[in-house]
Amino acid sequence: MATYKAIYGQDIQIVSSDPSNPTLGQIWYNTSTNKLKGFRASAGGVWSTGTAMNVNRSAMATAGTYTSSVVFGGRNAPGSPQFGGNITKADKWNGSSWTLDSNSMNNTRAAAGGCGTQTAAVAFGGFSYPPYVVHAATELYNGSSWTTAPNSLPTNYANMGSFGTQTAAVACGGSNPNTAATFNWNGSSWTATGDMNTGRSNMGSAGVQTAGLVFTGTPDPTPIRQATEKFNGSSWSNTGNFGSGRYSLGGSGTQTSALAFGGTPPSVGANTEQFNGSVWTAKNLMGTARYQLRGQGTTSNSQAVGGTLSGASRNFVEDWNPEATIAIF
Repeated sequence: MATYKAIYGQDIQIVSSDPSNPTLGQIWYNTSTNKLKGFRASAGGVWSTGTAMNVNRSAMATAGTYTSSVVFGGRNAPGSPQFGGNITKADKWNGSSWTLDSNSMNNTRAAAGGCGTQTAAVAFGGFSYPPYVVHAATELYNGSSWTTAPNSLPTNYANMGSFGTQTAAVACGGSNPNTAATFNWNGSSWTATGDMNTGRSNMGSAGVQTAGLVFTGTPDPTPIRQATEKFNGSSWSNTGNFGSGRYSLGGSGTQTSALAFGGTPPSVGANTEQFNGSVWTAKNLMGTARYQLRGQGTTSNSQAVGGTLSGASRNFVEDWNPEATIAIF
């Protein structure tokens, strides 16, 4: 029979106390407890309940990071007592609490695109209701107030994908009607670039202008899209599909390491999937199923904010904690 040393090239370490910083796969024998121990990865990340936003909202936009972000626009659907209808004030997150901004957006809207940082964000497109009006306006946020940019999107769109920064953003797809159109923003104007391979709206998105990602979504009226596409700043390429199509879901991360969570149909879901640059892998479920939510952060630490459940907008926040290493006995 082969020994451990013959297989791995070294003997099992014998120690009187557990190593303070073991490496993944390390095995040792603890003489104090008379136990053989090892170190391995736990099975997937988990969601935990975070600090709720000040306002119930769905179909909003977000910008920033896990510890410094801003949520803006959106709807306060029936069943929610706060504000009602379209929401104009932003909610800012500092890593421990939310602060509702005193200044309103210049263009009331939901289902807008948004990206950037907490102190340098951009918002574009979206719709207001009632009456139903789709917008093209672009606004810039400096951390406290909004300024309408002189140049709007070339076409009025809502429910598009969005990623990037205040000076290098992408708006892609969207409804009014459903489209595959893609536009690059340089901080002052929009320029049409290569269309997506699959037109869609209500998709998830992540990344930056030269390395973006969109996934799932829906055309008018069916079927639900499963396609995932990568953007290099000018053109799109197809990559690994979702196992099943969803729309109105949240997303975060980068082109090579992304999370997708929530969404619908056939029912309101709590599903979480992680993308490694080529394939999607199912992860642990969210604590509360919902759709029309948004995400911010990376696959190491993400937030799922807001959304719709049972016909009402919610102020729910959940935090994603990644895979961790644990000792086993």
